[in-house]
Amino acid sequence: MGPIDGLYPYEVVLLILGVLLFLVLLVVFVIQIVRGKSPAALLPFFVVTIAMIGFPGIKEIQWQKGVLTIKTATTQLQADPTNATLRSNLANQVKGLADRPTSDPTALTSIARAQFALGENDDAKTNLGKALRISPALPEAVTLKQRIDTDDALANLTKRLAQNPQDDAAKTQLAKTVAQTDSLKISSPVFLAHVASAKAILGDRAGASDFAATALKIDPNTAGANELKKLAASPEGAKPAVK
Repeated sequence: MGPIDGLYPYEVVLLILGVLLFLVLLVVFVIQIVRGKSPAALLPFFVVTIAMIGFPGIKEIQWQKGVLTIKTATTQLQADPTNATLRSNLANQVKGLADRPTSDPTALTSIARAQFALGENDDAKTNLGKALRISPALPEAVTLKQRIDTDDALANLTKRLAQNPQDDAAKTQLAKTVAQTDSLKISSPVFLAHVASAKAILGDRAGASDFAATALKIDPNTAGANELKKLAASPEGAKPAVK
């Protein structure tokens, strides 16, 4: 991360002005000493410059610490997706960071990963897109894109198969995509709902019931909640609705 990464424009301006003012005061301070005059009158201005420099500095430290914190918090949430406290804390942390300007691909990816884990897919895709434009080969970004692509593929293939149950190609591809989720720790209610719907249409009603129940526990109002409730209630629940 750069020295001004994550700072709002006004904070950057404040930092620059503070540094410039400090340098000017330093020159004047030396001149006063050389001339044998007391520099005491300049001391209050030094306090002002320190505050001007210190405020953006504190924000930068908070930004860097925040990015590291959400990386850890995201991993914790993925390991315990129904933990409401973890979810609420991560959501608040992301909210405090997401609007801050940054061109650091690692920071953007960390924010996107947290947003996707929370089920904020559109925001996650936006930030991930920025990260990939800056650093297309960044491993964390590539991994997250694969995860998001898997989620999108589940939704699209499930819809396609629901519209045409005889589409063997879609059924085969959907089964492969569902298998890819077996090793993933999923905390997004959207992603969980997509896995539930995919398993249901493939005939794995018991698996669908488990994923549907988890999605609803996280967010009772998640998309397709009525169909998910039927799946969660019984392994023999209704097929997912096509949207």
